[in-house]
Amino acid sequence: MEMMKKALGLGLGMLVLTREKAEEVVQELVKKGKIAENEGSGLIDELVRKGEQQQEEVEEKIAGMVEATVKKLNLATKDDIAGLKAELRALREEK
Repeated sequence: MEMMKKALGLGLGMLVLTREKAEEVVQELVKKGKIAENEGSGLIDELVRKGEQQQEEVEEKIAGMVEATVKKLNLATKDDIAGLKAELRALREEK
């Protein structure tokens, strides 16, 4: 069973599984005799959990890369623009 989990983890890689898809994969493994039917439920939960975890990790990496790129290009952020708008409003109100 442990070897099967490792193989599935590697084989599925960055694929984020929905519960439905995980159930399909596990049902197929049960049909082929690769895992016992009673192991299926725990494996489904584990596949879904790992998929969600991998998705979060990818999203964090992408966000970090985007942030670094924006800084590198010296682009104005949403907060920068909001600050400038507030300053303009304040200046207009002073007149």
